[in-house]
Amino acid sequence: MRASPDVTKLLGRVALLSALVLGSFGVLYFGPFPYKHQLAMLIDKRVMLNSRPAPRVILVGGSGLFFGVDSELLTQSLGVRVVNMGVFGGLGILAPLEVIRPHIRHGDIVVLVPEYALLFTSLSPFQKDYYRWFLAVDPKAAWRLYYSHEKPRVLMGDFLLLVRDKVAALFAIPIKGNHSLARNGYMRYLQVVNRYGDGSEEIRPSPPENLVGRNTIYQHDALKPEVIEQLNDVARRLEERGARVVLTFGVYPEGEYDLSRKVIDVTAERLRSEGQFTVLGRPQDFLYPYSAFSDTVNHVQAPARAARTRRLAELLAEAGVGSPGTAAGESGQTH
Repeated sequence: MRASPDVTKLLGRVALLSALVLGSFGVLYFGPFPYKHQLAMLIDKRVMLNSRPAPRVILVGGSGLFFGVDSELLTQSLGVRVVNMGVFGGLGILAPLEVIRPHIRHGDIVVLVPEYALLFTSLSPFQKDYYRWFLAVDPKAAWRLYYSHEKPRVLMGDFLLLVRDKVAALFAIPIKGNHSLARNGYMRYLQVVNRYGDGSEEIRPSPPENLVGRNTIYQHDALKPEVIEQLNDVARRLEERGARVVLTFGVYPEGEYDLSRKVIDVTAERLRSEGQFTVLGRPQDFLYPYSAFSDTVNHVQAPARAARTRRLAELLAEAGVGSPGTAAGESGQTH
């Protein structure tokens, strides 16, 4: 039975409309339009990483790095270009490393700085919602890591959420402009991140008694064997690309360390004995009073940031990284 001309015409119009809608979404997703959400800075940071010639010291971690290191001071101390790839601990470490791994070059030094919450919970993103930002920066990596194991509607739903975020940014651009380094990254990137990848805005401190995470006491068996296995696998794959991999510890309040001293010290020893990578320093190297932190146990204020950077530079220099006292050339480096 043949369809009537009216039905055929209607179906044709529906098909055309669907094609136009999907085409519009495709233009938004693949086009040079920024995102309004700050996690899109992953896209900008990957562009920044690619713009720096090797050898580089590449810092990988969460917001404890983004707000907690003076990468310019570290560059000057070591004589090696520093790239701070830290964004947000909730993204984990495995997925960001998978995104940047193809861009690692021979001679790079990758410094893993997992926050304690990552070591004692999971190196994967904390929530499924975060995977859409890996879909934004590297669809192939996102497919391998996540979407190949999920139902198709999850991929479509995250795709639509990304398009919605770009639409929101389009409405904001006439007022705030597009300051994405990548043009299709975070629309405020150049306003809130310096040329090394550090956050350039200070966080307003909270009273020490209100710190998020205060009195978190980790259990004796907090460090899971799979965490070390995952770190060893990461180190192996990075070393296959000619990089050297080291791990050091995040900042932490002295009072929090006292509450969980036993498990943190055991964790440090296990990382040193079971990890197939170099472990620099001890947790005690990066302990500071509660007053040195801003709004969480991972974010330090300027004085502690400088002290942390100097200690990190000392540990890296002791491990043979860089030429201390010789500033790396900045020629050819753009923001």
